[in-house]
Amino acid sequence: MEEQTKIQIVLVSADAKTHQIVLKTFEDSDAEVITLYDCHAFVRESFKYAEDWSIIIIDQFFGSISSIEFINKIRQAYPHLLFIIIKNSKLVDAVVDSALNSERIKYLLHPIEANALKVFINECHPDPKIFKILDSNDAKMAFVKDSDQPIGECPKFISALDIAKRVAPSFASIFLFGESGTGKEIFAKYIHTHSKFKNGPFIAINCSAIPENLFESEFFGHVKGSFTGATSNRAGFFEAAHEGTLFLDEVADLSLNHQAKILRALQDKKIKPVGSSEDILINCRIISATHKNLAKEVLAGQFREDLFFRLNVIPIFLPSLRDRKEDISLLAHIFLHRYVLMNKSDITGFTQKAMDYLNQNKWRGNVRELENAVERAVIMCSKDKIEIKDFIASSSESSDLSIADSTLADTKFDNVFSVYHDDDLPTLETVINEYIAYAVDLNHGAKDKTAKDIGIDRKTQYKRIDKVVS
Repeated sequence: MEEQTKIQIVLVSADAKTHQIVLKTFEDSDAEVITLYDCHAFVRESFKYAEDWSIIIIDQFFGSISSIEFINKIRQAYPHLLFIIIKNSKLVDAVVDSALNSERIKYLLHPIEANALKVFINECHPDPKIFKILDSNDAKMAFVKDSDQPIGECPKFISALDIAKRVAPSFASIFLFGESGTGKEIFAKYIHTHSKFKNGPFIAINCSAIPENLFESEFFGHVKGSFTGATSNRAGFFEAAHEGTLFLDEVADLSLNHQAKILRALQDKKIKPVGSSEDILINCRIISATHKNLAKEVLAGQFREDLFFRLNVIPIFLPSLRDRKEDISLLAHIFLHRYVLMNKSDITGFTQKAMDYLNQNKWRGNVRELENAVERAVIMCSKDKIEIKDFIASSSESSDLSIADSTLADTKFDNVFSVYHDDDLPTLETVINEYIAYAVDLNHGAKDKTAKDIGIDRKTQYKRIDKVVS
């Protein structure tokens, strides 16, 4: 029986770490990885062996016109070749991008990761042999698990990520500001994995979820017998995060008393467990976050100024999704791929109208809301592509929705919330009036039905409705 020809994958890179990652990607496969360390070797070897190659991965693209011309010549001679160019920037030089405009040239961003590279090649190279080698459910699920990292191309987002990259290796405390759902914990994990504390634990705490009476035990730990129910010694958050990172999410929700105790622990770099007479030294990176305007909280006396300055050495502001509209499509496709894999679905993408709906939505819950919407749509979708109705179909009522041929229009009710932010909230009267106007429009002006639907008292229903619609 003739032995099956191995698939040959060529790596051109001067970076040893990239070599390790690519070799790890294919270590359990039947593919052969040919490693080259510079473009001169690539040129030399291509004249002899390019016909046998399948994929060429080029790290740190050598963007001279001569190398572009050479790649184009190889592509013309061997159109089966797939080029994957790993680059540092989200933006490709216009000359390079134009010269290499081809379906057989794909781009990846540093840093690359083995499982993600496997799935990427699966998508870009529809070769049955490649799929046979790489179509491992374990690899795919590992990609789903490990792909939780900051992703975006919006300039504001790139600026925030650039700051995170630059300050991660330092020991400075970092404060992440942004609305709920903007990805503050993902940024915190990213900073941790690129810091000097990366080999230590990452402990994430939602400060708003800590019961008042358990604060000291949770943060500082306790010893056996220190209070009823303390049946054993227990390490607190600070001790658990020793030599690692402690992420204090929604830190502005701590009481002033608890803020003072956090401040003392950070200043002294030691804690005393409840019921203990001995101090424990702590050494961990502190990353804090809040969706509130912390400067206003300080001025209002709701947050200690000294703790604010202790935590806010490096501030990073994460933009809302409405301020990074260009990232919606990118994020939606990433979430689609994730949940298609998790649910073993055959969905291949979004219809154009579904994508229009995503791009036009307000996404007040930001990236978290978008991800939830895509996950729900993958579960509800019964076709090969997600439609608009799949985003809102959650019950038997979905069969009555007739929106397949149109995008969801904005309403007054939608607008009343979308145009206001934390520092510019509408009055309750405005919200009520907008809601009534919305209900009247929904019922085509029928006052009786509107009053019944929204539960207005019979004595005041017409007066209230007439006031709004007059």
